[in-house]
Amino acid sequence: MMQRQFAAAVNWHSITGSLGYNKGLRKKDPTTFDAQHYNCRFPYPQSSSRSPQLMSKIIFKAGEATVFSEGKDVTAAMPEIVIGAVDGPVGTAFATMMAQSKGHTAMFAVRDINQMVRPATMMVPKVTLKDAANIELFGGVVQAGVADGIVDALIEGIIPRDQANDLCIIALLWVDPNAAKQENLDKADMYKNNYDAIKLALKRALNDEPSVDELIANRHKIKHCMWEESWDPK
Repeated sequence: MMQRQFAAAVNWHSITGSLGYNKGLRKKDPTTFDAQHYNCRFPYPQSSSRSPQLMSKIIFKAGEATVFSEGKDVTAAMPEIVIGAVDGPVGTAFATMMAQSKGHTAMFAVRDINQMVRPATMMVPKVTLKDAANIELFGGVVQAGVADGIVDALIEGIIPRDQANDLCIIALLWVDPNAAKQENLDKADMYKNNYDAIKLALKRALNDEPSVDELIANRHKIKHCMWEESWDPK
């Protein structure tokens, strides 16, 4: 028994020694990353594009945006998104949504056949899609704008590229129920609005925008655009 305990202790010592284990010690070193809550330092190549700042884990971030064109209400985009780690609450919700709900068909965001975006993104319509025409809009123009916007968010650094495979996104997306009935629907405008809106929603989510200070400062300056009586009588 003593021999086994001693062997285990020696093995643990060799492992922690190779990881640079330092009890109570956290030195600033550009070639190492300090694991939060643990007194161990994991080395990674100095030439790596990663940095300690970018390695902080994203658990749950929420954001939204509204983008529309004057006089073209049916092409408006209003995404509401959550983004977080695949092994966290967002990942759990993402996997759960693989079970379909009638009228609210969920689908992955793909740029084209065999071109699923990263981070993996689940698109869900905010309203019930009752006919093939609206489903086609959702899985066509809207999906194209959202998917392109997510990839460009990676390119532009809005989403940390080194975490792209460890994150997932759930996006609630708006499709005006009357959009498919429009004889001259401006699909290019619908694409652009969804493209711009998803990028803005992601930026706001990952930067905690609007901030608490902004919300408090605007409490008596901004009212809900859909309800004129929303002013606090106080």
